[in-house]
Amino acid sequence: MLQYLKKIWHDPVWSKVISTVIIASAGTTLYFLINIFKNIIDFFQKYFDESSIPWFISAFIFLAFLVQLKRKRKIPIPISNTNTNQINNPLQWVQNFSLEEHARYLFLLWFPVNHTLRSQSYRKPGYRSIESISFEHIPEIRDCIDKKVLKYFHQNKMEFGLEVDRDVYEYFDGLYLRDSKKLADELKLIISNFQTRSFEQLFPNSKSF
Repeated sequence: MLQYLKKIWHDPVWSKVISTVIIASAGTTLYFLINIFKNIIDFFQKYFDESSIPWFISAFIFLAFLVQLKRKRKIPIPISNTNTNQINNPLQWVQNFSLEEHARYLFLLWFPVNHTLRSQSYRKPGYRSIESISFEHIPEIRDCIDKKVLKYFHQNKMEFGLEVDRDVYEYFDGLYLRDSKKLADELKLIISNFQTRSFEQLFPNSKSF
């Protein structure tokens, strides 16, 4: 087929015919485009005065810019399911504790020891009271809040408390309390202290205002 086309193109008669067809097609296309452009101009001249035409041109350019910007917008990279679970699953974070971390976050055992998901209510800082408490400066508390192991609850505008995740509560309850006979004497003493202390008393450096 390609050889046949080359033969026709080099033929003196057929080459003139093909050239004429190409020129006629180009001329027809150009004439069609000119007519479209002329019709657009006639439309604006008929329905709008000359002072309003620049506004429409500006609007057209702005819309074209928005379309181009949308095409170039980067598609966000989806977060893998593994990373999402690590962020949103408090129990998974707790279950991966090392021995050192278990010791650092053992205060979470206070909740199942006292059979409650919530700490006492404390007066918020900023209100004039010697009972005002803040935990924000304690790294372990901040870690637990960031990992959604603990969250704030609000009694009213002046009082707040801390609430533990229910799955974490069950985990510590099962790990330390359901078979208390196997606990070491040192851990039994810690549990006994948890029963006699309020939550903020677990942190000697908790701020009072």
